[in-house]
Amino acid sequence: RFVALKGQHDTLVKSASYLLHAPPFASLRKHILETSTSILQDDTGVPYREFQKDPWRVQLFGHYSAPNAPFKKKFQQDLSDAFEIPGSAHELGFSIGYGYKQRTSSMILATRSARAMQTHPAAVEGKQRQQRAN
Repeated sequence: RFVALKGQHDTLVKSASYLLHAPPFASLRKHILETSTSILQDDTGVPYREFQKDPWRVQLFGHYSAPNAPFKKKFQQDLSDAFEIPGSAHELGFSIGYGYKQRTSSMILATRSARAMQTHPAAVEGKQRQQRAN
């Protein structure tokens, strides 16, 4: 509720223990997807499959590798496949997250399309607030 009152925002998710993959965190995952203008995260955040739908545009950074124990079952084949497409991933240049300097790191940057930004609930609410103020 607090975040929703802030309007449009960007979200950073790092080393989230894959909680946003689990059913008990579906409402938080939904909230992040509905209210964020961009999301920067490692593979432990919102499942990659959620970004394969409109309105998201995705940029990949680094090199994806299988998660370390105890998260081995959280391997995302679709994310691995996306990283394997030639030219799909940009260099990351640093190590981050679980397995720091022990396995390759990756980041996902998902941004809303320009068209989706115009109809984003937070943008519409902000325009309405501005009109009321004038």
